[in-house]
Formats: sequence, C-alpha cells, structure tokens
Amino acid sequence: MGKDTLRYMAVCAGIYLGLALFEVLVLHPLIDFFPASVWTPVIFYGILLIVIDPILTRIISNRFGFKELKRDGDDLM
Repeated sequence: MGKDTLRYMAVCAGIYLGLALFEVLVLHPLIDFFPASVWTPVIFYGILLIVIDPILTRIISNRFGFKELKRDGDDLM
C-alpha cells in the first residue's frame, strides 16, 4: 500500500467506529424490548462488535479502491 497505509487505517477505523455508533444509537431501543437483564445487551453488542463489525468494515473498506503494491511472487497466488 505504501503511502496509502495511514489513510486506509483511518478509513477502516472510521467505518468501524461509525458502525459501532450506529448500533449503539439506533439498535439500543430495539434491545430494550428484551427482558431487563444485564447480560442481554452485553452479549448482543459483543457479538456485533467482535464478529459482525470487522466483516462489514472489510467489505465497506474494499470499495474505496486503495491500490496494493505488487511484490515478487504475489502473482503466483
């Protein structure tokens, strides 16, 4: 990536934080319908932040079109 590495990392962090903010602000009223247990939101947000958000961040960040540097032997994969 070279010069674009810092921009790529900033875009990925921004997307991840944006998804987390969206989930906390928008999905919070939907979680309130479940029984009032402390563990329900912890488990729900844990699954979203650890499993689903990295996958969505990867999908969205790949659409920005950052160029990769080719090294010797990369075309063999």
